Amino acid sequence: MTAAVKHVNTTLPEGLQLRQFVCLHKEFDADDGEITRTRKIRRNVVEERYKPIIDAIYDRQTTVLMKAQISYESGEVGVIERTLSVQET
Repeated sequence: MTAAVKHVNTTLPEGLQLRQFVCLHKEFDADDGEITRTRKIRRNVVEERYKPIIDAIYDRQTTVLMKAQISYESGEVGVIERTLSVQET
């Protein structure tokens, strides 16, 4: 993943290049309210739900513990807990 981010950074002006990133524990999902059915990100939902990750990036942490509620297609709801790594480019 780091190689892909580095490649993208070569196409961006210096002020827009990524310095850190996190590979999330799951994709954004319309059933979880994170994106619309037309695949547009619901920024306010993402900012609220992923605040620990955003804070970890700004605080220059190397890892972040993420607990997330997920909804399955069957209608069941579960919680997953993962330690995610904040990667440097």
